[in-house]
This record gives sequence, C-alpha cells and structure tokens, in this order.
Amino acid sequence: MASSSKDSSVPTKLSSAQLHRLSEYLEAKCLELTRGVRKRLEPESAYSTLPAYVAASSSLVSMVLLVPPSEGIRTSWLLRITGDIFENVPAYQLDTLLDTVLEAGDDEEKEQIPILSEQGLEDLDQVFQLFEKLDAGWCAVIKNERWDAKEGHGIFESEADKSDPFSTTDRIRLRSLIISGKHELDDWLAEHGGGASFDIYQRSIRVMQHTMEEIGGDVPLPAAEPEDDDSDDYS
Repeated sequence: MASSSKDSSVPTKLSSAQLHRLSEYLEAKCLELTRGVRKRLEPESAYSTLPAYVAASSSLVSMVLLVPPSEGIRTSWLLRITGDIFENVPAYQLDTLLDTVLEAGDDEEKEQIPILSEQGLEDLDQVFQLFEKLDAGWCAVIKNERWDAKEGHGIFESEADKSDPFSTTDRIRLRSLIISGKHELDDWLAEHGGGASFDIYQRSIRVMQHTMEEIGGDVPLPAAEPEDDDSDDYS
C-alpha cells in the first residue's frame, strides 16, 4: 500500500451506462477466452498457446482493477476472472524434456522424468507474473484501494468512499477459489516436473500468499458442492 496524488485520468465514479458497457465487454471477453481454451488445439485458435491466454487474461485483470473502488463490480468481476484463470491455466501443456535419473537401490535402475525446457520455464514465468498481479490486485480490492497500474499496487486515498465492497461472502468465495485453484496448479506443475526445481516450488508456494494473509485464516470454507458429471472437459 502507498499514498499518492490522484491520477486525473482515472475516473473515481462510473455512470450506469459506463458500468453496463463495461460488464458487456467483460462478459464477451471472458466467454471468448473460455471458448479459446476449449478450442486451443485447433489451428486457427487465438489462444492456442499458454502465453497468448496469459497475456489476454492479464489485460482483463488490469482493466478490472482500474474500476473505482466504490464500484462493487470490481470485486465480482475479479472473482470471475480469478476462477477462470485457475481453471484454464492447467488446461495447457508446458514444454518439457526427459531427464534420466538413477533410482535408489542395489540395481540402480534408470528412470526418465519430465523437466521443463527453456521455453517451458519462460511460459511458466509469465504464469507466475500473472498470479503476482492478481495477488497485488486483490490486496488493493480487499483494502478498498485505488489501483496504480504503473506501480503495480494499491493506492490509499483518505477521501475515498469508506464503504466496504468486499463482504464476508466475497472473502469466503475468494479463499475457496484460491485453495482449490492452488491444488490444481500444484498438480499441473508436478505433471511437468516442476517439483524438481526449488525455485518453482518456492514461487508456487507464494501464489496468492498476500491475498490469503489479507483474507485471514478464520474465514470458513463453504460446504463442498456435489460433482457435476456434465462439467466441461478441457482435456
């Protein structure tokens, strides 16, 4: 958090018409991204690669964070996009190589395990950067701060609306999203050999760490929902 003079180019309030247009745009963009992930294996897909998806998602996150803190739409759309990111990133494959290791034992059998290639590491770095932006962004939302896109963190404004647009229900939803999403992310990293890298392991631990600290550990998790057999299959 920091204090700063207000940027006159960033509105402090949106009209009903502006909010409506923004919601329509975000809805269309989220649907476009979801369809793009489902069709990522098609030659003409705009989101056939993980970097393409991450770049588009990062732009959406930036747009939502610039919505004035007084507008509840900022929280609701960031929840939607955060859930989509956690769900869609593991649908992609990271580029890997096979490394040969010796298993412990008398026979010293050789085993091939996947490790990330240079391209895989570059793509994964972009994923971690996206989660770092989300983490900083959520901290700003929880504190009801204006987002400073240049500095990449929230800005406290003493004259800002004192209402709290981040409710207990929002806290529960966000905490649930992060916990379930990180489980999926960890499994995805393990499948691509990420567990063999200490740096990757450390960065995965830090995913949304500051947000979880802001939410607090006393927020209860919602009851588990029954599994839907008709859920989308991204494989």
